[in-house]
Amino acid sequence: MTGVSTAGTGIRQRERMLNRSHTRRRDIGRVIVAGMLAAALGATGSASAHDDATQAGAEQFYLHCGVCHGIAARGDGPLAALMHRRPPDLTGLARAHDGEFPFQAVYEVVDGRRPLAGHGDRDMPVWGKLFERQGSGAWSETIVRGRILEILIYLRSVQR
Repeated sequence: MTGVSTAGTGIRQRERMLNRSHTRRRDIGRVIVAGMLAAALGATGSASAHDDATQAGAEQFYLHCGVCHGIAARGDGPLAALMHRRPPDLTGLARAHDGEFPFQAVYEVVDGRRPLAGHGDRDMPVWGKLFERQGSGAWSETIVRGRILEILIYLRSVQR
């Protein structure tokens, strides 16, 4: 019976070690992404970095979102008419939120890995999982966040 207890303790210890390791990698990823975001948003004072981030986001948006939301993010992509629920016009998000682009809320919808209360069924892909598959090891979460941030930087730039 002591073997079972010892084995259970060993498993819990390994789980704690893995969780700590995952937390460290996640924290490192957050620091990297925060740096990327600061540069992209022009916190460094570089208009070029902001333009580069917006262009990278436009490319990601066209590649992953444009077929439904349309090139101009107005919900008029080639597949929009075929969908059960028409994709929303994403250019009015800031207007609908008192002039502030709802960065965190949009991030969570695009990522899609956590169910959002009150959102019902998802009509769009879970991009977080799809982007995660494109990375490897400790960097996969950084890739997910980077791609989503690029898309959000672009969306913020097309607000009317």
